[in-house]
Amino acid sequence: KMNELVNNVFISHSSKDIEFILQLNDFLFGLGISKDNIFCSSIEGQGVKQGNRIEDEVKKHLSNSTVIIYVLSQSFLQSQACMQELGVGWMDNDSKKCFYIKLDDITMDEIKGFINTSYKFTFITEESLSEFIDDFCEITKLPSRKASETLKLIKSLVNKSSTFLEKIVDEKKLTDEEKSKKVLERLHESISKLNLGEMKVVSSLYFSEDQCGLFEINSGVINLLNDKRIVYRLTQVSSFGMYFQYTLQPWVKEYIDNNDEFKKKMQELYPSLSRSPNPFY
Repeated sequence: KMNELVNNVFISHSSKDIEFILQLNDFLFGLGISKDNIFCSSIEGQGVKQGNRIEDEVKKHLSNSTVIIYVLSQSFLQSQACMQELGVGWMDNDSKKCFYIKLDDITMDEIKGFINTSYKFTFITEESLSEFIDDFCEITKLPSRKASETLKLIKSLVNKSSTFLEKIVDEKKLTDEEKSKKVLERLHESISKLNLGEMKVVSSLYFSEDQCGLFEINSGVINLLNDKRIVYRLTQVSSFGMYFQYTLQPWVKEYIDNNDEFKKKMQELYPSLSRSPNPFY
């Protein structure tokens, strides 16, 4: 069990690095940290609670944290919000322990400002992660682990994150236009992988008169589509109790407009939905 005085871990990161963040989150779970002890704004259930302002929640948890893990990448360095979070740890290092995990798409020369090369960085290598575990477990009072279990945990993170790290290194060489095209290609690919329930929601929004729809805030389908950046919530405040207005992302509307085959699939689903009022409530 963690020491009560050292039990709040804040993961400071760019949401664009979510693929790695999810792997890091599992890595921390493997060390014995409960999800209740980790604040990560990009992960449902560990971030901002529904109905609360993002800025207020981040400020509160950042202030209350005793351990901050910064995941440094190109996306992180280009984010004003991330750099502000970095400044908090730099100014308050007497009461907070900060760890700096460097992803492969930045060089040491690119890390400037609040921190520099005199700081200790963690790299996604077996040796570096082993040192991270030693320091992290000492700070958080986590029990010691068998060497074999620790090595297995490290290898898992290194292996599972390798594809993402290779991708961000390759994308660093691209122009802004090429990067935008790559992002759009990945989004289009995600459309082809929607399950039937998700496609029904997309159909109901696309063919409705105002291309909007009311959905329960706890709807698993709508939350999945929101995470995949296919829909978004129109307002932060609901006038309908637990129901909020959602609509499709502009890129989804454009994709359907220009893809006759996909639009036909949507049209086949929509008539059955229109016969049943509020099918997703």
